[in-house]
Amino acid sequence: MIENLLNKASDKKYHQSLRYFSHSLKGDKRVVFIKELAEKDILLASQCVMSSESNIELENYLADNALNQSNSNIVEFKVKGLLSLIELNRYELIYSALSKTTKIDKVYRYAINQIVAELDRDNIVKLIDIILKTRTKGLVSSVIASVDNRDIEFSSDQKSKLELLFPLMTQIYGTDNQRSLKYLQVLGLSKKLVPIDIDRIAELRIKKGAYQFIKEFYLYYEIPFPFSTSELCDIYLKRNTQTNALAFAQSFFDIDNFDIKCDFISKALKTGKNFTAFIISLLKSSKDRQNAILISPDVLILKKLMKPFSFVEYPDFDQNKLIEIINNTFTVKPKCMGKIVTCKVTGTIPKTIFVDILPDKAKGTIWVKEFSNKYVDDIGEFVKIGDTFNAVVIGIGEKYVQLSVNQIKK
Repeated sequence: MIENLLNKASDKKYHQSLRYFSHSLKGDKRVVFIKELAEKDILLASQCVMSSESNIELENYLADNALNQSNSNIVEFKVKGLLSLIELNRYELIYSALSKTTKIDKVYRYAINQIVAELDRDNIVKLIDIILKTRTKGLVSSVIASVDNRDIEFSSDQKSKLELLFPLMTQIYGTDNQRSLKYLQVLGLSKKLVPIDIDRIAELRIKKGAYQFIKEFYLYYEIPFPFSTSELCDIYLKRNTQTNALAFAQSFFDIDNFDIKCDFISKALKTGKNFTAFIISLLKSSKDRQNAILISPDVLILKKLMKPFSFVEYPDFDQNKLIEIINNTFTVKPKCMGKIVTCKVTGTIPKTIFVDILPDKAKGTIWVKEFSNKYVDDIGEFVKIGDTFNAVVIGIGEKYVQLSVNQIKK
């Protein structure tokens, strides 16, 4: 009978029956049963032992097994091991296991998410306390994200405990870090903990692409948002990244003054390739876009950078004025023709090689006659995907940069 019950430990619908049965056993029979159950399911065994009379020796045995399982690289085992330690109230062992963690991989992130999903609010507070004390940044981020996913509302007593931990959070990340602000918002903590220089921090975070979060943070704490649309655009222009360029694109059309918009277009073109890609994407004519690309300093990579902006339908902008500003900004034609670049083969058809131009992965093509002077039936017999070699730029097409290997030798 006992063997049949133990074999059903993997099926959750029998867990309640197994708990009742463990309570009916006494002395050594109960100890043997729970130890055998631990081999099947350490968490269920821990629940059984903690729901009846205390047995320190048996609890220590289970805690040792749970600690070993918490070090597993398999998510299910790690989750059950850590949950068992929580069930056994062995938080010192959880700290011991987590404090040795140096690399937070997917296994740990999945495990933390599943653990938070299983815990009540009091135990979540205890888990956050332990994880903060390990000072392992990846674990802290994972537990805050997992709490955010559950949309948990903590009690006032629980919030008080979490507020006492906030100085430890700022010691780990600093007050300027977005994660410290997220700790406050996700856990619903007091507005009194919001840094007094929040506007400076907000500008710093927006510059690094976190506008949406910062906006939500200000709304949550009912703090007046300190930046106008023009000021936001200026902040975005301080960092030439695709994230900032996309955010700039969203704010740009909220500016009402036409002259100010024109000034921002000029600034954007001078900021760098990501912003230039947005501005050129506003041109409706493919011919105008191609002409603008050919005079920009980043001619080889712009087509690729323009793709994210092609998925959004932006309002119309005066095309003649746009062309005028582009022509006035890019007065010196880039010397890309004849430039030798490194290529990586991404595909072939019988008479054409498709390549990425490194390091930016601009798309290029090499026609068979620009690769070999001999007749070639299928170029795929001579190059394979992943091959790298040098080629020279001989043209800029609407979709691809045209390259030649033969002309390097001339």
